[in-house]
Amino acid sequence: MPAKHHFVSLLVFDSHEKVFHGGISETLMEIREMYWVIKGRQTVKNVLKRGVLCKRFNSSPGVQVTAPLPAARMEQLPPFSIVGIDLGGPLYTKNSDNKNYIVLFTCGVTRAVHLEMVDNLTTETFLLALRRFIARRGLCSEIWSDNARTFKKAELELKHLWTIINHPMVKDFYASHKIQWRFIVEKAAWWGGFYERLI
Repeated sequence: MPAKHHFVSLLVFDSHEKVFHGGISETLMEIREMYWVIKGRQTVKNVLKRGVLCKRFNSSPGVQVTAPLPAARMEQLPPFSIVGIDLGGPLYTKNSDNKNYIVLFTCGVTRAVHLEMVDNLTTETFLLALRRFIARRGLCSEIWSDNARTFKKAELELKHLWTIINHPMVKDFYASHKIQWRFIVEKAAWWGGFYERLI
């Protein structure tokens, strides 16, 4: 700004501080109590545009770009085709000292929930709960879970079971569904957000 307008800039900043950084209209009213500035609104706007404090407070917040959903969760699939599994608990039942746990099966597409209650966290108990889930809801194409020992051991047991099945019809049936067990990154619970948040 040229030197001849330096006085106007100082006058605008002084008036702006007197009205506690109120804005263009308030600053212009404060100036007009004593002075008449030519092209007042435009001048005040140009001067206040250079103010660091107001620029910082009037800046718009950054917009977080939401990551897209995985392709499998956006397809039109039957309920429980893609399942997230998590364990919740312990829960204590009335008139008993035994601990119980909940196996939470969450549909990745429709967000439906299926709950199974188990009395411990062993692999055998979990596989029985998975069997009850499949009997009730049907086979799924993908299973997502965290890296709990129960889930890791269950996957190994299912792979071992696959190697000892000799009946070709059963193998063809399971192979046509291509059931895959996927584990999220260790110590990164937010990767399994669609089922972790329900616990």
